[in-house]
Amino acid sequence: MTDYRVVIPILNKKVTGLIGPPWQLSADMAVETILDEDHAALLRDPPKNEAEQVSITSRVINVRVGTAKPTRETVLNLAAIVQFCLNYFAIDPGLSISWACTVSPGKRSQMSVVEFFDLATAPIATAGRHRVFKFDKDIKRSSLSSMYQASTMAAAAFPGAAMAMDRFCRALSRDDRHDRLVDLCISLESLLDGSNELRFRFSQLHAMLGERDLDRRLAAFKLFQDFYDARSKVVHGDPTASAKVAAVEARWDELLAYAKSSLAYYLAFLSTGTRETWNDHVRKVALGIESPSNGD
Repeated sequence: MTDYRVVIPILNKKVTGLIGPPWQLSADMAVETILDEDHAALLRDPPKNEAEQVSITSRVINVRVGTAKPTRETVLNLAAIVQFCLNYFAIDPGLSISWACTVSPGKRSQMSVVEFFDLATAPIATAGRHRVFKFDKDIKRSSLSSMYQASTMAAAAFPGAAMAMDRFCRALSRDDRHDRLVDLCISLESLLDGSNELRFRFSQLHAMLGERDLDRRLAAFKLFQDFYDARSKVVHGDPTASAKVAAVEARWDELLAYAKSSLAYYLAFLSTGTRETWNDHVRKVALGIESPSNGD
């Protein structure tokens, strides 16, 4: 029977901080230098306009997927999850991936490319190729694998979790500040159901999940209100949007840190629960019946 693997090249001009042997996110997934046999397969059958992007020293995400040929949805979900996990532990997040391929042994057991996939981030990944991806060299391997496990379980429990991770990563890849603000807001907005009082509930939830220091929580709440207001001005074509976006951009690093905390909390909760129990937990947090730590 044929064994398939998914290979997702990392297209940043350089990747730093991945020290030592391959980084195992799971028993079947590793971040490592491209295998010689896979590089040879891509030289024989390169993706359109991408051949020069992968060298013998390129880092890739290498995934063993077994004897069933993976679907496009499977590959997109894998890419969204692993990109989020690596960005989460980066000093300077912005992992650039835009395509993937499946490979399997062909004639005379020579590795061959079976299929190429354009990933959801493909139209906006080009800018990231000129950046160095700085992976946090002090992070423990166990932390990375734990995040990947929680994220995978969360996406299995609620497929919308993969979209939240994907939109977060899109925000990191955007050149246009309006676009990245909207993408980040879509990611965080997906943690809430319904549309009633959304601005208030959005700001309250992410202030509570992102800022555990009570003395700083009101400031976080106001930041998220400004963030949501800027997003609204952008999507409604308000001519004053640029000024509001610029004010939020000045605190972009702080906003990203809060967003990562909220998303990590959400994924950890979903990894052992359901979207329904999450919605119930959010309501109880808002009413002060439960604290955010009860959902860890």
